[in-house]
Amino acid sequence: MTSKHPTLGNPAFVSQSGGGAECTQLSRTAMHGTEVRFKEDFLQQMIMSNPSLLPVKDFVPTTTALISLGREIAVDVGGQAGYIDNLLVTNEGRLVVVETKLWRNPESTREVIVQTLQYGMALSAMSLRELESRLPLLKAKGQTISEFVAAHSSGELRVDDFEEALERNLRRGDMVYLIVSDGIRVGVERITHWLNEGGSAPFKFGLVELRFFDTGADSMLVVPRTLLKSREISRHVVIVDVQGAGAANAVASVIDDTKQNGKPITAQRTVKVAGQTMSKERLLFELASKSDGRDAAIAANLFQSLDALDLQTKETPTNFQYGVSLDDGNFSPLISFNVASIWSQPFSALIDLIGDEEFVAHKQRLNAIGGCQFYRPNEASDPAKRRNSLEVRYGALDGKEIALVEALAATRDVALTQLT
Repeated sequence: MTSKHPTLGNPAFVSQSGGGAECTQLSRTAMHGTEVRFKEDFLQQMIMSNPSLLPVKDFVPTTTALISLGREIAVDVGGQAGYIDNLLVTNEGRLVVVETKLWRNPESTREVIVQTLQYGMALSAMSLRELESRLPLLKAKGQTISEFVAAHSSGELRVDDFEEALERNLRRGDMVYLIVSDGIRVGVERITHWLNEGGSAPFKFGLVELRFFDTGADSMLVVPRTLLKSREISRHVVIVDVQGAGAANAVASVIDDTKQNGKPITAQRTVKVAGQTMSKERLLFELASKSDGRDAAIAANLFQSLDALDLQTKETPTNFQYGVSLDDGNFSPLISFNVASIWSQPFSALIDLIGDEEFVAHKQRLNAIGGCQFYRPNEASDPAKRRNSLEVRYGALDGKEIALVEALAATRDVALTQLT
């Protein structure tokens, strides 16, 4: 639909003919007043299906992909149930909490902001596994967040150990908080300015307006723009005071040295300490708890053989890994295990160490194990495809444990040769 009365600054279609340019201006779509064309969850549905509409790079410039984890995600807020309108994650392992509001629904501006921040606090109080259990999209496929993201980001993970980065950011409350609306009210802008001046937490908070313009034929032009974003003005000195008899019951108090109105202040908040990691013993216990214990027996056979190799091990909140320690002291996994599957995803530093030819050989050796596909067959010969690993169920390796260990040992030998 074109505008009969041109408005300054509105988008327009431009056509060139006869050496000139003709502008046909679009009219802005109304979503308030008596307008009933759009339902309350219109913005939620649109963000869920089109996460790239959100200008997250304005807040985290290094992000290159944004993946939807779901909408109406249930969390506990002060003993009551709350629901996050949209929850997303960047390919760097940082959660994005979105609260959507239509202009036609006036609400206390302080309430909107406080509610959004409360959702972030509720998330940071969860373990990674607890969060994953609250995401219907993941539960339906039996996936972890890292597996879900890898499958939906074309392999564009910006950090090697995505899961560890995600768990760390979750525990710290290092997230992006956005209020997204078709029209931002002035009162919300004032409060965001107040957050800039006096906020004491290191969160990234912003206001995003999605402006809609009719283009005809039941279609619209959507113009996203960041109106305001908070500045990270805090310098943090972290003091951890562990209380309680056991680590599982410990409480960490974090004291942040910040500034308010130019003057130093001290704000104190309580955060959840890191949860229990996935040890070999815990993994075997959880696998044995499954229906017939067959997966536990396969894992035990693999662990026994892998322990005989000169490999390092690492525990993350959801995985147990065997790998190699590089010259800089960083760990790179060769094989990873969780309660559902096994996969091989060496980090870029290890691939650089062994070289492209050996990395291709590594992928092909694993895919040569009968009935197993650790990598997409059409990409196994391409050294540029570094993040294309697939999950293999334990049952597929029944009777093939030795073949897998021998394939991993060959890669280990090349890595250790390069390290000596």
